Amino acid sequence: MTAEKAGNHAPDSPISNNPHGGAAVKGVSVRRFEDFWTASAESRKIGLRRESGSEASDQLFSREAGMLLDDDLVRAEQRARQVLKTRPLDPEARYLLGASLQRQGHYGEARDVLTELTRSHPHLGFAWRELGLALQKLGERDSAIDAYLHAVDGNPVDWATWRGLGTLMFEDSDDNTPDDARPLIEARNAYREGRFEDAAAILRPFIDSEPENVRALKLLADILIGARRWKEADTILQRCLSLAPDFLSAQFRYASMLLAHNQYGRALREIERLLKLDPGNALYRHMKAIVLGGGLQLDRALPVYEQLLADFPDRGGLWNQYAQLVRFVRPDDSVGIYQEMVRRFPYQPELYYNIASVKSFRFDASWPDRILAVLERPDISAEARVQLNFVLGKAYEDLKDYANSFKHYKASNDLLFDSRNPDGQERTNSKWRAKAVYTQPFFRARPGTGCQEPGPIFIVGMPRSGSTLVDQILSSHSMIEGLEELEDLPSIINRELEKGEENARLGGYPQVVETLDAERLRSLGEQYMARTRRRRKLSKPFFTDKAPINFLHVGLIHLILPNAKIIDARRHPLDCCFSCYKHYFPGGQPLTWNLRVVGRAYADYVELMAHYDKVLPGRVHRVIYEQVVENPEEEVRRLLDYVGVPFEEQCLRFHETKRFVRTISAEQVRMPLYKSGVAQWKHYETWLGPLKETLGCVLDSYPRVPEFFPRLRSQSSPYELGAINEFDLVKGVRQRPFEIASLPA
Repeated sequence: MTAEKAGNHAPDSPISNNPHGGAAVKGVSVRRFEDFWTASAESRKIGLRRESGSEASDQLFSREAGMLLDDDLVRAEQRARQVLKTRPLDPEARYLLGASLQRQGHYGEARDVLTELTRSHPHLGFAWRELGLALQKLGERDSAIDAYLHAVDGNPVDWATWRGLGTLMFEDSDDNTPDDARPLIEARNAYREGRFEDAAAILRPFIDSEPENVRALKLLADILIGARRWKEADTILQRCLSLAPDFLSAQFRYASMLLAHNQYGRALREIERLLKLDPGNALYRHMKAIVLGGGLQLDRALPVYEQLLADFPDRGGLWNQYAQLVRFVRPDDSVGIYQEMVRRFPYQPELYYNIASVKSFRFDASWPDRILAVLERPDISAEARVQLNFVLGKAYEDLKDYANSFKHYKASNDLLFDSRNPDGQERTNSKWRAKAVYTQPFFRARPGTGCQEPGPIFIVGMPRSGSTLVDQILSSHSMIEGLEELEDLPSIINRELEKGEENARLGGYPQVVETLDAERLRSLGEQYMARTRRRRKLSKPFFTDKAPINFLHVGLIHLILPNAKIIDARRHPLDCCFSCYKHYFPGGQPLTWNLRVVGRAYADYVELMAHYDKVLPGRVHRVIYEQVVENPEEEVRRLLDYVGVPFEEQCLRFHETKRFVRTISAEQVRMPLYKSGVAQWKHYETWLGPLKETLGCVLDSYPRVPEFFPRLRSQSSPYELGAINEFDLVKGVRQRPFEIASLPA
């Protein structure tokens, strides 16, 4: 069978309703310091537990579906059936039902549900993947292969899809033969039953006795891949192919797993070998396009995609992958591609979002009715309704109909907010915990700690604050490499300081930092440098890490990396908060879904950074977005002086710098500075009263930092005294004179 079509998420990981195949990370079971504030669009997605009682809603989002599939398959099935009672065509609920049935072993029922879903929604790669798994279990080999090939279009780097595809495509050559030794047959049978440890235990002694048996080596690699032990499987496959370079089943397994694990350079070499054997094979050609695109060899990837689309013009996922790459190199050209996709696939909601997110595109009066027609369909998901309301908000904004624009921005955010009900309290608590730990006496008692290696430049702040602009300016310097938003520091904190009973006993993070000695602090810094060293490609002395959430960790950064630079990117509170509110973050930003909550998050951020200004004076350099726009050379010189590098003119021509940027501000940093991004909130001032009230003194003082007062303890009810909009005059500014905190029992 020719591999003409295209895979999605691992069976044990939650799904994401992302047309580009971004898979969600499993729900976090331990409350983390940065809970309720997830990473960016192209980074990891953190799923949080829903508030009690929220499951009564008939709005089912992919985050909830993913957590249910991960945690409780019976409950997942029940939740799906509950939603389908009131929304019988809801694609997310139909997916959840089919996936939960498949994972419970009800393969026939799963096949029926998922077949209908993929027929009506052929762009849902994750549904095709689950259908492939069900069909494979039912022994319907050709149909399963077809489903997996469709699934590759939805998520081209899903390891489970490639694993299933490779197993079925080479089933005949990998099957038991009369010449196979008994241990080989027993191990293969155990592997097919999912008993990976048993299979490996049977097979290893046999391989010890026959170390050059390539069929046994290939089977052991398959077992290790099934057990999610890729590094070991990698070594075994290399050994297998060194003994039998033309072993096609092993070649495909190796190439596809390298691709699925984002090892694009190595994958390309293996795929080129496959193409020498079969130059016209559509699947091999698609694999080449995927790894070229993933490896940022965009000029080579685009012609391969264009050839594939000429052969297979009805593959929506293939169009999506192609459009994404075009958007990175020629954003304006991507609009025409998306419009062609809308013509071909008019009822795919994400296409309208893709068009809206191209910064240079402006909607005309013909668009709102077209978008509303899709929004009113009964067979679109809650996530699609969120996207389409954001799109309508943007469309009416382009048409200067700000009342309708705000109406749809609010409708979108209300859908999201009602699904999770984040109140921002955990962020506020995080602020208080950090202020309690990181005091001047605390730092005085720990001089000279941490890894002394220079190099890191942390860019912190709120989302939509201009941090991508600062990153692009710095990355335009000959001595600085831009690494964008890294997960390394939050990952180290989670593993070393948050997880485990001992950390919990010590009070959790950041309280546990008080117990760390100098050796441990140095080790944490060295871990960060080792992890980031693997990402650095240009041998430059400095590199940026622009994960905004790291503002929560400034105290720890100072302790473990004393020579790191820390830059606080700040934007007018109304512009910043409303920009967050009106943007759809594919990864989810729960604190942006409500004007009061995002205002509270901004105020908490300003207060925490003000605290660091006091206890670590001069440690953090602040960049005010509006001042950069008004006086770019002066502000860029100040910024470079702080970092400790000489001024370079290229930093003022940052928009000319060629680099790959993954955040939603990617296209903006390819443009010269413009003033139209300043004071955009004024068009919506009529509706921003709750945001203004919540910001209080932070808004009144901007860009100055107001004085914040210590928290006082009181036994009075927070309900009576702690309402978020109650302010008194303190030293001439509006500010809550004290916070309410419960006294210890």
